[in-house]
Amino acid sequence: MLTSDAFAYRQTKTCLADEERDPAAPTNLPTCARGQTGWPVRWSMREVSYWVYRGGHDGTRPGENGEIAPSLLRTVRKGVEAWNEEGCSDFTFIYEGLTDVSRHFPEDGVNVITWVDDGWAESSATIALTTTTMTQQGELVDADMEFNVRAHRFTITDAPGTGAFDLGNTTTHEAGHMLGLDEAPHED
Repeated sequence: MLTSDAFAYRQTKTCLADEERDPAAPTNLPTCARGQTGWPVRWSMREVSYWVYRGGHDGTRPGENGEIAPSLLRTVRKGVEAWNEEGCSDFTFIYEGLTDVSRHFPEDGVNVITWVDDGWAESSATIALTTTTMTQQGELVDADMEFNVRAHRFTITDAPGTGAFDLGNTTTHEAGHMLGLDEAPHED
């Protein structure tokens, strides 16, 4: 049996031309207007800072003083910083610490990782969402990762079990979107 090449990722663009659209690959990218070019999305630098929401969201093992539990913070950092490993990318995410920013705010310069319980605007089927803000030429200026804890349960154990999502793997996937990657196209 012949197989086609597998694509692990594709770079996000500011918009997609009709011929670039894959109906099977989810994307929130707008369709390019007539004569418009879809610019590749990228950061202007190879090192980008990120913060984690101070309150976290770990109902089973809360941290001290209402702050994120250390085990939850380690899992999130490990998931993001998987992209820093040699041979993975030439990009470096730099952890700056905890923040009181708990939601996506375009262009605030705080690339935050947070958990959303109330007011989740996306489909309840959405597990997590990374929202990027960019210039018209595709330069990223902000990227925020939100986990949908209203509809989904996350775990930091090696065996998530039924009905739970692996937080570390989900974080690594979403960090790819923070980096400027879109969902991989599906090949038949």
